[in-house]
Amino acid sequence: PSPAPTKPPTATESSSTSNNNSQPESNNRASRVVGKRDPDCTLVIKNISSETTEVDVRGLFEPYAVTTGAKVIGLTVFGSRAIAFVDYDSPKPV
Repeated sequence: PSPAPTKPPTATESSSTSNNNSQPESNNRASRVVGKRDPDCTLVIKNISSETTEVDVRGLFEPYAVTTGAKVIGLTVFGSRAIAFVDYDSPKPV
């Protein structure tokens, strides 16, 4: 009989197993956003104009990252749905 197939590690599992050095928590959070948003580090902006761009949203919310020592690691704008998401690498700016 052939051996049972093994499931490949998910993005979270592979990043945590390959990252054995002691990096700060903020760097670990940044690698976890690949597959799923961390609700503690994500702003949801509703009722935006359909003409709103990523540049507009970044210009409004990136200063909060700078003043708290965080970084914007993801930005998604759905103007047609009137919603945007700003993902930071830590919960400080949220």
